[in-house]
Amino acid sequence: MATACDYFAVLGLPKSLLQDAEALERNYLALCGAVHPDAHGMAGEAFLEASQERASLVNQAYQVLKDELSRAEHLLALCGGPDSASQRNMPPEILEQQLEWRERIEELENQDTHTLEAHLAKAKRDWDGVWRRLQTVFPENPNLHTQNPTGPDWRVQARELLNHGRFLRSLARDLDGRIHKILLD
Repeated sequence: MATACDYFAVLGLPKSLLQDAEALERNYLALCGAVHPDAHGMAGEAFLEASQERASLVNQAYQVLKDELSRAEHLLALCGGPDSASQRNMPPEILEQQLEWRERIEELENQDTHTLEAHLAKAKRDWDGVWRRLQTVFPENPNLHTQNPTGPDWRVQARELLNHGRFLRSLARDLDGRIHKILLD
């Protein structure tokens, strides 16, 4: 599934899973200053409206590209890969792991923050492992739209890993929310 806009191009960055955080920030700030409507106060209404739309696009591109998971999702879409709605498949061992995680979380309802923090740290380590595997699945040249002749389409593998990563991110947010709730009560 193709995406409507190439956020890498918007920010003048190479189309790559790995990004230099400083270059991302530098390009974002430079574009913000150039396209922000306040910098063009004396311009006509049509120009200001276009400037506001461009500033919104730059902000949206930055939000997507600064986050590893969102950046990988975007790059996969640009490469014609399946989205999470069209391919929900995951290997059975990942589905089993998710079930185990959810059962553990239900048991942790009234646990202390140390136990929850240990599970949060585990979820983050698992995400780091998924991220490392994603780096091996995505080709160095993400413009490749061809199938790997020695194995399954890399885009299908990437989608499975991204689905797993989305679960782990959701789990981490849930655990973090429970920790904050306990600390606030």
